[in-house]
Amino acid sequence: MDAIVNMREDGAMSTVRELLDEKEDPLGILKQCGEAMDIEGEKLE
Repeated sequence: MDAIVNMREDGAMSTVRELLDEKEDPLGILKQCGEAMDIEGEKLE
């Protein structure tokens, strides 16, 4: 989820689509997104 941490929307959406196409668990994807946003929030503190 590097694209989310670095706030690259197009890259983040592309990564999520790829994960869904690979049948990854949607809740797992959301968890990863949340973790990435936590990292981004720490960078802003």
